Amino acid sequence: MKNHYDVIIIGAGLGGLTAGLILSKAGKKVLLLEQHNKVGGYATNFKRKGFTFDVSLHNFGPIEEDKNLYNIFRKLGILGSLNYQGFDEFQRIVFPDFDFVIKKGITSFASKLYELFPEEKKGINNYLNTVKEIYNELDEINNSHIPVDRLQEKYPMLPLRFPNLVKLVDTTLNELLAQNIKNKKLWSIITNLWWICGLPPSELASILYTFPLMKYYEFSGGIIRGTSQHLSNLLAEKIQENNGNILLKEEAVEITFEDNRVSGIKTLSGKTFKSPLIVSNASAYDTIRKMVDEKNIKRKFRRRISGAEISISAMQLYLGLDCNPEKLGMKNHSISLYETYDHEKCYQDILSGNHEKTFLCMTNYSDFNDGGNVLIGMTLDHIKNWENLSRDEYKKRKDKMKTLLIRKIEKIIPDLSPHILVAELATPLTMKRYTKNTDGAIYGFSHSTGQSGVNRPANKTPVEGLYLAGAYTYPGAGYSSVILSGYEAANQILNEQK
Repeated sequence: MKNHYDVIIIGAGLGGLTAGLILSKAGKKVLLLEQHNKVGGYATNFKRKGFTFDVSLHNFGPIEEDKNLYNIFRKLGILGSLNYQGFDEFQRIVFPDFDFVIKKGITSFASKLYELFPEEKKGINNYLNTVKEIYNELDEINNSHIPVDRLQEKYPMLPLRFPNLVKLVDTTLNELLAQNIKNKKLWSIITNLWWICGLPPSELASILYTFPLMKYYEFSGGIIRGTSQHLSNLLAEKIQENNGNILLKEEAVEITFEDNRVSGIKTLSGKTFKSPLIVSNASAYDTIRKMVDEKNIKRKFRRRISGAEISISAMQLYLGLDCNPEKLGMKNHSISLYETYDHEKCYQDILSGNHEKTFLCMTNYSDFNDGGNVLIGMTLDHIKNWENLSRDEYKKRKDKMKTLLIRKIEKIIPDLSPHILVAELATPLTMKRYTKNTDGAIYGFSHSTGQSGVNRPANKTPVEGLYLAGAYTYPGAGYSSVILSGYEAANQILNEQK
């Protein structure tokens, strides 16, 4: 029947695209609705005056042979077409009196820490051993594909199979460090990557931080040539090859119900599509609060989602240059610059809009991109720093932030300004406008202890026929995590139908 589908997916981010491809490959009649004019969510690009800019990708992470992500891409049929390029080093980190390149292999990082803090060698070893154990346990969960709702129901073997995850599920990163290390400067160096999770070490879930830390430090990660749009387009093309239907510029606004289960979608343009199964890759916060009528959802679940803390957003400066930044002295593909060792103070400065004192991550895309010599600077930001501004005030603040961020980059590349041909700034309002994420969030729900690991929302909701995918669900934010969430949501549907 026309406009009737086996599954409707809301949102063509990587989670929705992955779910759509798994389901369409299984023979399901799939409809994917996307409010933007292109697929990908944050995994997209845009062009300005001959330059092509990746919206968000700094480091895709490693794709290790026979590991979870590698196997998912192989099953999706896109492994050979990814154009993935691995890095020889992770990044350079620059503190006020500490400048160090993190090379591939966590033992290399450990050796540098031993050299700088010999009195902390035992504590460093203990911490890194715990990190490895957590990483292995999370990797086993991901590879075994145990649905997170089973884990949340106190899966009987959980304490035996995953003792560190059970023990540390409510432990912050600072609390984990305090068990092993005394030197606070060393704490700051070890936790330098806190911003990729969106919370300072005093609030950040330790199990959430250790997984990317191990991946990036051990394997360095890599990037997709041609920007992340290449990956999003690959997934979309495969969906259409499997007779899936993708509608762009079609925003879902209401989930309809019949006989106490989902029955379809109404869109902003007034169209109606029918399906007994829906996977929302949109903001889980908006999905539950705005798309589902209160009478169709259990109060406890609605309160849980409504009361969840939304993550922070970001500010990004996109620069098109007349030469490769490497020629101007930027020898590393990625550099994180820290104005202070105090990450807690840095986070508070971000919240208050005092970006003079915040960190900045710089990424040179020029060798991985056919769209010209491109340098991107990124820091965290909060939408409240940009709300309630007039058009003129908004433009003035953008211009001020452009100047400030360029000045920060020039601490690493002193002669940058004369080589800038294009300078574009994206704010939290930009993130919200193009992705419809609540408050322009880039990590979904924040990665606090109460909202990480098995405490994060499961793919399957208490609403009959409604599933969630993306950064708001388990395992969390990041390219590989949202791909995994879409993969798990789709497979849970298929397994239940068996």
